[in-house]
Amino acid sequence: MSRVALALGVCACLLATAWSDAGAQQGEPRRLAHVNVLLFGVGGATYDHPNFDDNLFPNVTYARRVWRREMRQVPIWVRLGANFLSEDARFFGYTVWQESDPGPFPEEVLEHTSDFTFRVEMLADVLHGPYYALYAGGGFGLHYLSFSSNGKDSQIPIFDENDNQLAPSAALGARFFTASQPLTGYVEMRWLSVYGKTSRVLSESRPYLTEQTFEFTREDAWSIEGGLGFHW
Repeated sequence: MSRVALALGVCACLLATAWSDAGAQQGEPRRLAHVNVLLFGVGGATYDHPNFDDNLFPNVTYARRVWRREMRQVPIWVRLGANFLSEDARFFGYTVWQESDPGPFPEEVLEHTSDFTFRVEMLADVLHGPYYALYAGGGFGLHYLSFSSNGKDSQIPIFDENDNQLAPSAALGARFFTASQPLTGYVEMRWLSVYGKTSRVLSESRPYLTEQTFEFTREDAWSIEGGLGFHW
């Protein structure tokens, strides 16, 4: 994940340098509008899911200001965003069996869980100055979930499961910018949802999941993220 953050930082620096060079060649400063904002960031989420560990994630968002004439004093934004959570787990235990399998046994298991989320949100700048904005808002996220489990020794097929879930989200953050340069920085705290494999406690006589009992379970989460982007 550090490579992702490094790549985003390098891209931001290159684009900012190119913009500065273009302005210097023209010999006059540019005054930029602040209607569109594109941001790239990296965040960390914390939550209490028994089968999905805390981890970092990349994030990209695009926001456009709406109702500019009607809401001059309080800027309103519609924002589209996407982030990705993923985890690979290797342990000694049970993979996901068929209900009819007569003799499940513990073995080395490799599991993969991923959550790609596409968000639609509406935000308002609670405080808005010439170089900063404090904003808050919320919306909904569409979670595309994927899970797979593979036992090293058993001959049963790899178990795969996919699902879609709609969940609310809320955000509170700050942006930093100027009117003469396109760069924008931000920090944000968000309430969101995470999903992992079934968290119910199975009986001692059957300490394994089956394809019939498997499901995704949801937990509340908090994330803090930051990054760079551009406005125009």
